[in-house]
Amino acid sequence: MPDLVACPKCRYKNKPDRLACGMCGEVLVPKAHEPAEAPAPADGGEPASAPAPARKPVGAAFLVCSPYPPFRLPDDREITIGRENDNDFVLPAKIVSRTHASVYWAGDGWAIRDRGSSNGTFLNDHPVETAYVKHGDHLKIGTFELQFHESPDGSIPSPKLPESGEDSDKRERTVAVELNPAFRTGISGHLKDMSLPQLLQSLEAEKKTGTLLLSVPTGVLRPDGHLEFLEKWDEAEIGFKGGRIVASKFGTKQDAESIFTIFQRAKGAFRFDPKRVPAIPTFSFTVQEVLLEHMRRLDEAAKK
Repeated sequence: MPDLVACPKCRYKNKPDRLACGMCGEVLVPKAHEPAEAPAPADGGEPASAPAPARKPVGAAFLVCSPYPPFRLPDDREITIGRENDNDFVLPAKIVSRTHASVYWAGDGWAIRDRGSSNGTFLNDHPVETAYVKHGDHLKIGTFELQFHESPDGSIPSPKLPESGEDSDKRERTVAVELNPAFRTGISGHLKDMSLPQLLQSLEAEKKTGTLLLSVPTGVLRPDGHLEFLEKWDEAEIGFKGGRIVASKFGTKQDAESIFTIFQRAKGAFRFDPKRVPAIPTFSFTVQEVLLEHMRRLDEAAKK
């Protein structure tokens, strides 16, 4: 009996010659076009150091997800991808599961597997549980698009920055991360995908302690009133203790007023460092108190 084809939407088992699901009408992908299923890691469970693979990969492999720097994949262990800080590759968005997926060397090729995520892992637009990946393949996790890159000589891929005017939003957040070496490690993201108020509220809800580092592209006001971003950055810091804001720094300012200066320049990239604990708290505010004061100042400015 020929193998039945499971519908990617409702999982109904269809005959292999059907072009659409007999239950829900979803278009079916022919077996020949589906990603090849890969073997699960040896332990079949939590990521850990795997036994020596049958053979080593040639060169190096990377996950590329702009604006983050390319992530080099180790061939001796399984790396995890998810929104929690303890993952190897962190994608800070609620649509991404805590531990969403993982990538590993399967002995005869690189492979990806879904870790029981809520919204699925997609390889070249196909939902997968475990599958081989090859150079040029596209992965989609939540709203993030990643490219799998293999480099025979081990060279690091250099994603091309969009030209000015081509995609100003993408260029703005890419420049903010790529130009500042401090943002090449740690838990980071960009404020185009998560606004500063949302980010602060998230840190408060999780009662975080540490320092939020912000890399903001330096802007020059053009005669036409638009802000032009330069090839350099300004740095800012907001200190947290138990979810409360206890310190802030922007340029020469190191008081509560600097928080509102940061709000005015809230574009670019961020990185939260839990190991960088504010030494001496200079004040203590809830995020709600800061946001309410920020809104009050906006209202006053609009009336002038």
